[in-house]
Amino acid sequence: MRKELTDFGLVHVGANGQVTFSLSNLGQTVTGIDLLTQTILKRILTLPGSDLYFPTIGTHLGGLFGAVTREDIEDAKSMFPLLLKNLEETLITEQEGQEELLPSEKLSRIELKDLIYDEGLLG
Repeated sequence: MRKELTDFGLVHVGANGQVTFSLSNLGQTVTGIDLLTQTILKRILTLPGSDLYFPTIGTHLGGLFGAVTREDIEDAKSMFPLLLKNLEETLITEQEGQEELLPSEKLSRIELKDLIYDEGLLG
């Protein structure tokens, strides 16, 4: 799957891997590592069937972010790495043979270093 993505500056990944959300650099086309980052995040945050161009992409990972009890949080923490592994395998398979991708746009692996849930978000 190859589709040009436009950067709305919503997601920013720092050198330490920390992800922040804010608006900046509206409307710029992304390439390289930024394209790969957006492709991964788009897959994580897109519900299957909601992308008109690629209705088969997406995960149900978004459902893990609505955890409201400590038990829900623990379930999400145990499921998230498994879902990321599936996403990794899917993207690597899809990218095979896509010669137009830059080396920095090709996924080699996804490594989850830590998963922290802000308990201040509990209801």
